[in-house]
Amino acid sequence: MSCEFKWFLKKLMPNNHYILYATANCHLCEEAIDLILFIDAALNLSVIDIVDDAHLYAQYALTIPVLKSSISGAELSWPFSHESLQMFLSIN
Repeated sequence: MSCEFKWFLKKLMPNNHYILYATANCHLCEEAIDLILFIDAALNLSVIDIVDDAHLYAQYALTIPVLKSSISGAELSWPFSHESLQMFLSIN
């Protein structure tokens, strides 16, 4: 598990605007975190490990990483590009 993934793994806080559904030892999840940090290092983000929740695992096991706006409910599934991520963040 990368240091960045460990650093981001935390419980969802009420003021966090974005949620990244992911899991440990997922190179795509680590790529998504790197891209998110590159675009906005100060993004209000929680990373939720789907393995800890049976419902989330059933919903996202085949599609992680998935970025979700906790305000609008909109989701952006991997693979997302620099451009699609910027667009998602600007409208959600």
